[in-house]
Amino acid sequence: MKISLYILLVLFISFHSSAQNLVPNASFEDTISSPCNGYSFPALSNWISPSSVSSPDYYHPCNSPLVWGVPDNQTGFQDARTGIAYAGIVTYWEGLSSRREYIENQLTQQLINGTKYYWSFWISRADYLDYASNNIGICLAANPVTSATNEFIPLAPIGNLYSVVLDSANWTQVCGEYIANGGEEYLVIGNFFDNSQTNIIQVQQGTSETIGAYYYIDDVYLSIDPIVCNGNVGIEGPSMPIRQLIKVVDILGRETEDKPNSFLIYIYSDGTTEKVYRFD
Repeated sequence: MKISLYILLVLFISFHSSAQNLVPNASFEDTISSPCNGYSFPALSNWISPSSVSSPDYYHPCNSPLVWGVPDNQTGFQDARTGIAYAGIVTYWEGLSSRREYIENQLTQQLINGTKYYWSFWISRADYLDYASNNIGICLAANPVTSATNEFIPLAPIGNLYSVVLDSANWTQVCGEYIANGGEEYLVIGNFFDNSQTNIIQVQQGTSETIGAYYYIDDVYLSIDPIVCNGNVGIEGPSMPIRQLIKVVDILGRETEDKPNSFLIYIYSDGTTEKVYRFD
């Protein structure tokens, strides 16, 4: 009887340990230095930017309310979903540049071949940006993901939110499941598609110097425990057609070439338009 109880205890501890979240600092609470001195993303423990030139943001109550504070900050108003802090990234940038920001985390252990994992993260649209976008996805890689530009990183996400998230008052869960190839150790969140493949909805105009879409991120999760997703899978398939550039016209409506130092209007396949001024 004692041996049986011992075996059951060992099995329980083993399962409980293996079912833990593999994403360290999942709710962005832990820091390696003070986050109270302006731009504070480098203060975060376990999280980095895969791009050497882009700058995801870290929001913490000790920062100035008008900059990177919680709940008031330079991009909107939002309480953390868990704890007191969260991260934020650009998912769309208006114009020719497919500017993006990403956050990257090294998992506590490599994934095991053939094992089913459940992943989840929560997003909320920043109030003060002019657009909402889709294509907020998650990528898993065996090696660190790096980039020397601030352009989109063309990786194949294991899950991607194809619908445009408009909600800026609440947190929206994005989640799904994944069968591991084995050896995956790095997790990256962001938009892995360029502007021509990203659907956007303009929600306001001229409210920010950053003309694009921006989302807060909290509670990132990866585990063998299916309770993380609760059946709310956010990657069933495209709910909107892929937006493609079909024509460029000048301000008089005449079709023209895509040229620098000119005011242009981009016309897309979904009927949306975009006013652009290209600098040489």
